[in-house]
Amino acid sequence: MFMWIRDTLPKDLPGVRPVIYGYDTKLDSSQSFQTIPDLAQALISQLQTYGWSLPSAKPVVFLAHSLGGLVLREAMVQLDNSSNEEYKRLLDLSRGAVFFGVPNLGMEQSHFRIVAHNNPNAALVEDIARNSNYLHQLNDLFSKTSLQSRLKFFWAYETSKSPTILVGQPSR
Repeated sequence: MFMWIRDTLPKDLPGVRPVIYGYDTKLDSSQSFQTIPDLAQALISQLQTYGWSLPSAKPVVFLAHSLGGLVLREAMVQLDNSSNEEYKRLLDLSRGAVFFGVPNLGMEQSHFRIVAHNNPNAALVEDIARNSNYLHQLNDLFSKTSLQSRLKFFWAYETSKSPTILVGQPSR
């Protein structure tokens, strides 16, 4: 399967080493109970495990899409609020991020609530809803960090309405 970050970006930008980070995003029958802060902590741990916090590590720019953008923003807040030296190095090596379609102000949840109903991940679905307390808190914490003045951030977003999932409808 073609993935532009992995397959095309290194050809267009020689010297770039793309690294894909993923997590369980399945809604239907999910057994995951991870929150956005849990996912952010897992990202930080993986960066540490693979040597991204070593003094010899190279600078990094993140590309984050949708929920991944919230995970990255949470991770940056955790890094910025920590006195851990490895965390400080990870943040010092960060040059910025490009965010694609991140629901910073939340998103319509009615369809997602039906799919995630009574699943352990239902709380995560609520955290990305419009007017969620979690998103208000994350936006507030992110804006109070020095990240905006130290790093470069670029935001891309949709200008047209996207189709939503339909439960119980035949696939086309």
